Amino acid sequence: MRCFCLLLLALGVCEAARGREWAHHGASMFADLTPREMCDFRDYLQGKPELGLTAARGKSLKKNSILLMELHLPRKHEALMALDRGQDKPTRQARVVVQFGTQAQPNITEIIVSPLPFPTSYRRKTFKGDRPIRFESRPITVAEYSHIIDILQKITAKVHKVLFETTGGFSFHNCTDRCLTFSDIAPRGLESGERRTWIMLQKFVEGYFIHPVGFEVLVNHKELDPECWTSNTRTDIHGPKLLEPQGPRYHVDGNFVEYAGWSFAFRVRSSAGLQIFDLRFNGERIAYELAPDIDCPEIATFLDLHHYYDTDKPVLTSRGCYNFFGGLENHVLVLRTTSTVYNYDYIWDFLFYQNGVMESRVSATGYIHATVFTPNGLYYGSKVYNYVLGNLHTHVIHYKVDLDIADEFCSINLLVKTQHQTERSAAFRFGKKFPRYMHFYNKWGHQKGYHANSVLPRGWREENGISWSRYPLAVTRHKDSEPTSSSIYNQNDPWEPVVSFEDYIRNNENITNQDLVAWVTVGFLHVPHSEDIPNTATPGNAVGFFPRPFNFLRRGPLSGIPQYRHRPARQRGQTQDGPQRS
Repeated sequence: MRCFCLLLLALGVCEAARGREWAHHGASMFADLTPREMCDFRDYLQGKPELGLTAARGKSLKKNSILLMELHLPRKHEALMALDRGQDKPTRQARVVVQFGTQAQPNITEIIVSPLPFPTSYRRKTFKGDRPIRFESRPITVAEYSHIIDILQKITAKVHKVLFETTGGFSFHNCTDRCLTFSDIAPRGLESGERRTWIMLQKFVEGYFIHPVGFEVLVNHKELDPECWTSNTRTDIHGPKLLEPQGPRYHVDGNFVEYAGWSFAFRVRSSAGLQIFDLRFNGERIAYELAPDIDCPEIATFLDLHHYYDTDKPVLTSRGCYNFFGGLENHVLVLRTTSTVYNYDYIWDFLFYQNGVMESRVSATGYIHATVFTPNGLYYGSKVYNYVLGNLHTHVIHYKVDLDIADEFCSINLLVKTQHQTERSAAFRFGKKFPRYMHFYNKWGHQKGYHANSVLPRGWREENGISWSRYPLAVTRHKDSEPTSSSIYNQNDPWEPVVSFEDYIRNNENITNQDLVAWVTVGFLHVPHSEDIPNTATPGNAVGFFPRPFNFLRRGPLSGIPQYRHRPARQRGQTQDGPQRS
């Protein structure tokens, strides 16, 4: 879920014409597709018989349908020609993700459709290295979730009594106000090509993420036919068994037992339990009475017992031998949007200060994703409530900062004048010494520039999908073929990602006087604590960075702002209120 707002906090009066001179004709290039445009693209594609597209709604997974549609940004040099030189704006295009489920080899294909307002052509979009998109890496659709609910209905029906009794009357089906819901966990499997998801049940109350019930099931939903889905729990595998190849080695005669030199008599007392009498070894008495607990393995001999307690006749208890276990007014323009990523809500802010400083900030709030507490769980989290374990986790965000300082040809160096001329040298790993001050400058050296302050002071195979997280800062040459550091498929297939940020710096290109892009990684470790219940608060859980002007302006911008207050120094013989009297 997303919402969007634009906040203007006590912004002073400015000259409207001056602010619009450069942007009156260019902003529309970056505007999202309108509903009308989306419908035009949809109708065009559904009219192509070779695609065989059908409606996305409906429970069938064997279909060709549109999964996603959004604006495809124009090439950067085309946009700059329109913005800076007044040339015609490039045509508007759409990026469309299509799932082909009816083919012999189901696949996900991205296509670029153009132009508007009358689409006439489409082409396949490729990724770096022409990597294919695995069908198993696609996001889950409403139709697939509906089938997951169906299989959960069948599974929970078999354990309804257990769930009902252990959760205080909650149920997954046929419920009214005491219902169970579920969360699914990604990545979906252990290697590329799998689509197996852990489903965990939770009480469907406010903040259900912190109300797990401890029931989890692994569902294999790789097949397009939901009837072929399995819970991946084999029922034909039996546990270990004790064998008696030559028959029992013990002898039972009523309440008298003999075994390998041992002999004893026993009883099961209604008020005290099992008792042993006249315990002997090799005929010699060891004890007269014992009252231990006892395990009853599968091959044990079970005896019926009779008790007379609060009844009018003896009551038979079958198989009785059994145990159970259990200076300036801080006026700031704020561009804000929010996004809900499962249990967390993120507030994304871009702040524009009047002194030329920009701030990019993200704050995390919402519910922690909790599991049922067990003692071993303390290795991976903290107990935050009764029977609730808050799992250790990190929030890591990757920003793409395409810096054009005066023009698009920039370089990067440190204040100690160490110039980084290649992509590999300008990729700084976590855990290594990181420069405190980064300076991006243009071809004239240090005349104009911006520097980036990073707030945030490998491996296992899943890390391939987030290789960008290795670097607090990486600088690459701008390429239209490298628009993002990840993709919508990486979460479900991080092992062989379609987009891998490491590929962007592998060729180690020269970055001197080039069009540069800074990739900034910020984040924080979240150790859950009791104050995270019921919600994680945003204070203390926000990170970001500041692009600040560095020799970019001829003078400080504050003096040109009407609200700027300057008080001259008092001359000798004057007080704050005027001349001093003798």
